[in-house]
Amino acid sequence: MVINRREFLGMAGGLLIGREAFSLDDLLQDAKVEVLLKGGQSENKFNIVILPEGFTKNMRKDFDKEMDTLLAGMDKFAFWKEYKPVFTWSKIWVPSDSEWSTSSNGDGTALKIKYNKEDGHPELTDDNILKPYKELAKAHLPVVLLKEKEKNGKIGYSNTDEVITGNYLYTFYHEIGHGFDLRDEYTNTEMAGFNITTDKDKAPWKDLIGKVKDIGIYEVKGEKIYRGEKNKCLMQTVSEGTDFEILCHSLMIAYLRKFAKCIDTATKEELLSLQKGKPLGIEFKTTASTKYTPTTKAWYCTGTAEELDKFAEEMRGQVLTDKSFADKKWKAAKIAAKGKALGVEAVLTPGNYIVAVTAYDPNPAIIFDPENATKDKRVYRVEVKE
Repeated sequence: MVINRREFLGMAGGLLIGREAFSLDDLLQDAKVEVLLKGGQSENKFNIVILPEGFTKNMRKDFDKEMDTLLAGMDKFAFWKEYKPVFTWSKIWVPSDSEWSTSSNGDGTALKIKYNKEDGHPELTDDNILKPYKELAKAHLPVVLLKEKEKNGKIGYSNTDEVITGNYLYTFYHEIGHGFDLRDEYTNTEMAGFNITTDKDKAPWKDLIGKVKDIGIYEVKGEKIYRGEKNKCLMQTVSEGTDFEILCHSLMIAYLRKFAKCIDTATKEELLSLQKGKPLGIEFKTTASTKYTPTTKAWYCTGTAEELDKFAEEMRGQVLTDKSFADKKWKAAKIAAKGKALGVEAVLTPGNYIVAVTAYDPNPAIIFDPENATKDKRVYRVEVKE
């Protein structure tokens, strides 16, 4: 699938960034979005777009080849292999006038990335330059691939807004780990994170200690930081053969599920009015990984319209688990296949009801989900008439 600049301009016109309006026609020129890898049928995916930096016009094939190699290496990492169906990878070819190097100051290359010699990493000279490409690709995360030789592809600097990386396979996926809100585990960047801490008594994962094998408090020598994993992790070293360890693996799933939620599409959460004996009309689809389809359950309870309206609104702002429905007022509803979707079935007499659907990712690799992102729900108000 290819989306070209003119199709996008027809929808978007121009963008306003900062205080200056600019023409996408000038900035993007003939940029096209080319899909490299599209996951399963879910509409609810995490989209990554790759952009070249320092690849000149005659290096198009080099860029394409490097991308093929990097995506082919995805299966070396358990998280990426398992959740491949939940991602769409695309690329936009943006040629530079000159190659990128560690002497670059942002001139002559398409995305104006310079090398910060003092801190020893690449960085943007224009914080807004990636935004139109991200919009064009409808991406959650833009990834800039550097054409450089001095560091053998082992170079990068990234965060959840953008990833800048060399082409060494393990560096590439390490840097994308930063795009999933993971912190370096080998140096003190003075940035708080769920996978590192400067205060061992307040480690975010402290409740897992003694419950999950190889989770503890492990000091990074000379850095005054602590990591939670006994074994080597890709956020600690980019040596060949290293994968994300159990804590980081779990955190990546949790971050992904903030965007590619367990419930893909569903009936709108609004008052559903139906006649006695008619189907509820509540249908939904889930977003599955390679091995794990979200576990789904449904419940219903009855009451007055006024109290249920208030209760439903409160429930929509809560994390719902099985314990949420422990009260005897809740009855289990049936979930059955409805073509390619799932539907909720229950025999309801005339009256007012709440019908709740919950879904969670059952992957046993999820040991730490600090924001409960691997759990999802829908809450409906239902009115049954005679």
